[in-house]
Amino acid sequence: MLAGLHYAHFARDERGEPLNIIHRDISPQNLLLSYEGEVKVIDFGIVKAEKRLTETASGVIKGKFYYMSPEQASAKTIDHRSDVFSAGIVLYEALVAAPLYDDEEDSSKLLKRVQEADIAPPSTLRGGIPHAVEEVLMRALHRDPDARFQTAIDFHRALSDAIAHEPLQFNRIDLALYLRKLIPAGRDRRMEEVEELHLKERSVIQKVSPASPRPGVSASSGIVRSSAQPGRRSQTQVSSIQPIRRGHEESDTLREAIRERDENLKLALAAVVMAILLVSAAIIYVVRTTPPVDGSGPVNATSSHPVQGETNGSTTP
Repeated sequence: MLAGLHYAHFARDERGEPLNIIHRDISPQNLLLSYEGEVKVIDFGIVKAEKRLTETASGVIKGKFYYMSPEQASAKTIDHRSDVFSAGIVLYEALVAAPLYDDEEDSSKLLKRVQEADIAPPSTLRGGIPHAVEEVLMRALHRDPDARFQTAIDFHRALSDAIAHEPLQFNRIDLALYLRKLIPAGRDRRMEEVEELHLKERSVIQKVSPASPRPGVSASSGIVRSSAQPGRRSQTQVSSIQPIRRGHEESDTLREAIRERDENLKLALAAVVMAILLVSAAIIYVVRTTPPVDGSGPVNATSSHPVQGETNGSTTP
């Protein structure tokens, strides 16, 4: 997500002039995850660009309240650091498995909270969050744009450094495998056996050193149990994702798919070998049956024309 934002923020036109794009609506709804492990930023419908033909009226707030930066919620001048703040909220909600503002039904009160940006560290809501990751996150969520990461790629690098020391590393391939297991794409998108083994190894590593939830946090979801009356926003809370569980026995469908794949590979290999043999035979036949065209071939020993020096069947040297 941060890499995509950095590309948009510093994109240039065909003449090399900066477009100065600001998304202004970074939220989970505008992020797509693919089965190849890609993360795509979409919906640039309210994007702000320096050379846009139509200008937004001064003081008009665009975007969703929940993911706005304080300066955007206050209708102040914004730059790409506003998107950095919104990206921080997305990460915050992913870590605590709950919305940042989930107990405010009054829109005016909600707007005030967004403008103040008084955000508690995620470790106060859920245990097991590395301190280095929390420091990076809280810097991205700083109320003052000058105190935040100045670019999305700076946020990206700091976050990468923070998780580099964690025992379990994740990359694009892990995301792809996780999504295929969590949300199967259909009967034509079966996971390979090696992918299943990979996920099983991940589960074993995670069970070796489980994170202990802090008091007041549900061990299964990590969402803080509050006695406050849930508001309209709480009905759309991000539900936590249960760990991946893999059965001990391989399914009949998977075994059949692997067997079918192996048979197809054998047939394809046999076809390739047969084609090579046929081509080789054709080349040999053409070489052997084609007469020489430059007249340099061997002299016929039965020629009726006498050779110089030949008399009465004898040949002189």
